Amino acid sequence: MEKFFIYKMNPEPLDLILFRGSDVISRTVEEAEQIGIGLSDYSHVGVIISGEMLPNIKELKKDVLYVWESTVNKNRYGVQIRELNTVTEKYVGDIYLAKLITNPWNFEVSLRSEIINKLIQFHEIFGRRTYEFSLFNLLATIIPKLRWLRNEYDKISDFFTSGVRIGMEECKKEWLFCSELVVLLYKNLGIYPPEIDERDIAPVDFTGIRYPELNIFKDFVPMRRTR
Repeated sequence: MEKFFIYKMNPEPLDLILFRGSDVISRTVEEAEQIGIGLSDYSHVGVIISGEMLPNIKELKKDVLYVWESTVNKNRYGVQIRELNTVTEKYVGDIYLAKLITNPWNFEVSLRSEIINKLIQFHEIFGRRTYEFSLFNLLATIIPKLRWLRNEYDKISDFFTSGVRIGMEECKKEWLFCSELVVLLYKNLGIYPPEIDERDIAPVDFTGIRYPELNIFKDFVPMRRTR
């Protein structure tokens, strides 16, 4: 049986949650990050939300924290929302918390209704996207010289699809890598600037190792660590 420590943390809505796993996909992401970036601390990311933020989803409990992510598990292959406690208890690997330096959810309570409306719209657009694990796209994320080829492929793909991007940067494809979902969500709320291309961001990039403007967090501290 796996042994692990669970640290007492104080996660809040819109904080970032990061993972370092041991499954095949996690190891592949970490290996690619190590080769292309030189750091492989994280293989997966998500955003913490509360049920209050998505009142359109009746199954969510108002005062419970959840992880909004694009991942693979036995119940779903793609964008999904799972209870934070369940994730921390069942995940095989290490989990880290990165708290926002300036969290708009706490900044001004009167703005919460605006944030809720934006998240409802975001969920309507991206809530059912499938998870993407394309080795080529992962390499293009990590190796800038490959991005032109990925971009050309995306142009051709977009020409034959009818996907829509509503009120935010265009994202026609029906699948999303975990870090793409996080960047899109943060851009939608104005936490990240719109010019950041979500396709170029790997999980480890949230540390600011390649793009300093992405590190808008107080620190990266363990929530759950294996031994």
